[in-house]
Amino acid sequence: MVVLPTKQYEDVRDAITVAAALETVFKQMQIVGHRQRTIESYEYIFNPFMTVNRIQYVEDISVESIYHYLDVLEVSPRTKLIRLKSIKAVLSKFYNNSWIKDRIWATIHIKVDKEVKEGAKESDIDKLLHLIDQTTFIGFRDAAAISPKQSLATHNVTEKFEKVSTDIFYYVQLGLIKPFDMVLYVKYLELFNKDCGYAFPTIYQLEDYLNCSRQSIVSANNRLVAVGLLIPDVKVRMLILTYYALSTEYINLNAIT
Repeated sequence: MVVLPTKQYEDVRDAITVAAALETVFKQMQIVGHRQRTIESYEYIFNPFMTVNRIQYVEDISVESIYHYLDVLEVSPRTKLIRLKSIKAVLSKFYNNSWIKDRIWATIHIKVDKEVKEGAKESDIDKLLHLIDQTTFIGFRDAAAISPKQSLATHNVTEKFEKVSTDIFYYVQLGLIKPFDMVLYVKYLELFNKDCGYAFPTIYQLEDYLNCSRQSIVSANNRLVAVGLLIPDVKVRMLILTYYALSTEYINLNAIT
């Protein structure tokens, strides 16, 4: 390591030393809530900077001293960038305390090539998808998010689809029901017993299936009943599902208005 020569002083100068400045800055950082680890990292990086350049007073810090320190560092450009950022942070605090007149470090930059991370292989994605329980709403949602550009049919989930008329989207578009209501309706379709002609889930089951609150389910049920997509049988506490396709005239009229 090469040490940059500095001036020799016969008398003590009337200027703040770097040691005193650091002590003040670190105290200020503690007061405003900086973590101790952050302070220690600044000290860890700034002390070698002073040692290499034999700097005793703040006013001795120059552009040349910063470049010299970066030059003698035997580290990667990315590590140099981290060191430079820490030095700049400390010098900025010196500047804010009026110990340095100019922001001499502002023009010093280190160019670092951005590392392009290799994407996950298709086989890795398949392994991850097989670990997800896609029989639940949350699992199915996560699987769809992981492989948005691929057909879920390629991941052995075709048997878990429920057939729903696309016309139901008009109910959402016209504001008759909300998107969550449609999700709940599809869950009812999944639980629908064709032999008995009804679905019989409990509120607690639906809360677990859809990861939602009781109030959300109750409100959604009320909206589905209001538009005729759901018929509750209060006596036996069962749900009878119905579906009425909206007429083209109704859709066009309400879409215009």
